[in-house]
Amino acid sequence: MHHYKTVKGSGTSNYKVFASKHLGFCNRCYDEETAMQSIQDLRNHYSDAHHVCYAFRLGADGTLFRHSDDGEPSGTAGRPIYGQILSLGITNLWVAVVRYFGGTKLGTGGLIEAYSTAARMALESAGIEELAVMHHYQMIFPVQHLHEVMDVLKRAGMEKKALEVNTHCVIEFAIADASLAYLNNFANREGITLIKHYSQ
Repeated sequence: MHHYKTVKGSGTSNYKVFASKHLGFCNRCYDEETAMQSIQDLRNHYSDAHHVCYAFRLGADGTLFRHSDDGEPSGTAGRPIYGQILSLGITNLWVAVVRYFGGTKLGTGGLIEAYSTAARMALESAGIEELAVMHHYQMIFPVQHLHEVMDVLKRAGMEKKALEVNTHCVIEFAIADASLAYLNNFANREGITLIKHYSQ
């Protein structure tokens, strides 16, 4: 897999049905800790809400996911939210819907429709884009190779994250699939250590 689809950024929605208010939120993220912290932030901000239901999907292949009904009847909130993520074929994001109960019970079908709609509207608000899968590395090398390393990585289209220059230099960067063979060929040289951290 060389590309994946995700949201462009944050999105919001406000969907009302029978006086119940459903506030949708979504944003891009790359790890479970960030997703759960974002959802907790919503719980703190909307502390008077009846439910904060959510779903997230992570990894370029979307293999890490979770969804929660947060007290709603099983399968009426978290799964419909997750269903909207799957229907768009997107990953590396979280989606949450904050619900204020308006006094009229919506029933199973009504809840599914409300949570699905609020989630879809938030995702539409954020917009979708396709990104290249990026591999994150750390390279350690003698300082005399600094200019050569920087030239090679620039030609390989790397995104520099951090650089520490000393007797031995340490650079952290991200690089696309298409440049991996070129990078690995260069990194086989003596004195250069290449460590892969993760892909996203």
